[in-house]
Amino acid sequence: MLKSPHKDYKDYSVDLIYVDYICLPMGRCIVSYVTVSAKIPRKLKKLLDQYGVKPGPVIRRALEEEVKKKILEELEEKAKKLSIKMKNISDEEIARIIREYRENR
Repeated sequence: MLKSPHKDYKDYSVDLIYVDYICLPMGRCIVSYVTVSAKIPRKLKKLLDQYGVKPGPVIRRALEEEVKKKILEELEEKAKKLSIKMKNISDEEIARIIREYRENR
């Protein structure tokens, strides 16, 4: 459960459950959906209804963006660590390794 740091949304919480993929014969896969619930202030709910905003797609996009952001942060951290390790390898050595790899493909 996550708590919002924003003072006006102290009752806000989100419960997440994992998504499963079911693959059938002949290469067909079905995504098994789960429910994600969020407590929001009544005023926000009234505004969603007033403007016809469907929360599902909005929540889905926000969660997807947050996951993408976390994945990129993780990759950036790994790239920094790799860069530090590769600092001692000369450009010529890297070029030789790439050439060998391409010739052996």
